[in-house]
Amino acid sequence: YMPLKLIENICIFSNGKWQVEEDHRGETVYSLDTREAQTWSKIGKLPRGIVTKLTERLEDVKTLYLQTMKTNFDVYLKSNKMQIPSTELYFSYESVERLKNERDLAIQMSRDDNNKIYSLTRQEYDAIINYMVIYGQYLYLQKWIVESIIKKCNDIEILKTHKDKLDFKVNPKQINNLVKMTPEKRQEYFTQMANNIK
Repeated sequence: YMPLKLIENICIFSNGKWQVEEDHRGETVYSLDTREAQTWSKIGKLPRGIVTKLTERLEDVKTLYLQTMKTNFDVYLKSNKMQIPSTELYFSYESVERLKNERDLAIQMSRDDNNKIYSLTRQEYDAIINYMVIYGQYLYLQKWIVESIIKKCNDIEILKTHKDKLDFKVNPKQINNLVKMTPEKRQEYFTQMANNIK
């Protein structure tokens, strides 16, 4: 006799009678111990410790979120070009060391990250470097705050409400406001942000 396939079950003829058995052949199943996936090939009930769907574990979601955030942060830091106020020049945070070298070597002409030629005085270099350092400090503090939230969270549903924080976007107005602050006021602001990490 040909076995009759039912929804998620199969009728098989065994020991002189028909029996209904679970049929998970071809399905992806998971080990609860190792959480590894495999394609199932047997007829019958799944053994203990093998399931068709894994429930998310808090630690797994935390690991995924932290890795996603790190990747997003690295990409944003390398690719995001900030327009420096009062100029048409664009630089990414990674340009800071190059700008310092150009300033210290008194380079006469160079190109920004959009390939625009510029010539800067030492004071202009200092202003651009200061802007980019403040930008980097702000961005790193944002990253550390989100990391802290993820690591401290003990509820998977609450953790999932923070998923939108895994992407990084900095409002240039925020950086402009920080640049305009006195060094003391800016230090106070960054200290307050850092205290949010504790």
